[in-house]
Amino acid sequence: MTRQIACQFFQILSQHDWTQPIALTEAGKQYQVKKSREWLPVITSIEPCQNSTRNVTRSTAAVVRSELNRGAEIARQVLAENADWAALFEPVDLSVRSQNFLVLTASSEVVDNITECAGWIEGNLIGLAINLEHKLNIDVIPWPEIQIESYRIIAVLGVNCNLEENAGAIEQISNEFIDRFHTANNLSNNLSNNILKVELRDRAV
Repeated sequence: MTRQIACQFFQILSQHDWTQPIALTEAGKQYQVKKSREWLPVITSIEPCQNSTRNVTRSTAAVVRSELNRGAEIARQVLAENADWAALFEPVDLSVRSQNFLVLTASSEVVDNITECAGWIEGNLIGLAINLEHKLNIDVIPWPEIQIESYRIIAVLGVNCNLEENAGAIEQISNEFIDRFHTANNLSNNLSNNILKVELRDRAV
């Protein structure tokens, strides 16, 4: 029974029309999807109804849909007893999914500042990804984990685009993000003396 439920989950979601919301209540089903901003609308059951996946971007939505399709195919193979569920959990090498990488490195002279600095990066990184997508119409895939070391933080955005056309604009948008970071530094005693560097590379590390 558990196997059938898991298979049905992937089959339903892989075939879903994402211009329509997924909702459990009548109020949720009336939710009006903002098609240019909401890519995988899953609506909360408690009113006022909201989109619980509002931070999903165009690029990350494409990744999720691809994984749902992969899960549906694996599920079909499992039901046919030609595969097992281990295939669903195979590790993914994010470095091969993007042509280039925007690497953000924030450093601090005070080790106690790193946690708050990481919080700022995590809270604003999705905004940088959306800004790049909207202004340049490129694919931007945030890596799921921010690397935190003693005195620095490293975050990575995978970028797929024509660098000859977009490198200058990416640099400008990145510099605007750095300015916002430094403005936050100036407004917070706990973030003082922090430095943020953003580099466009052909390798993540």
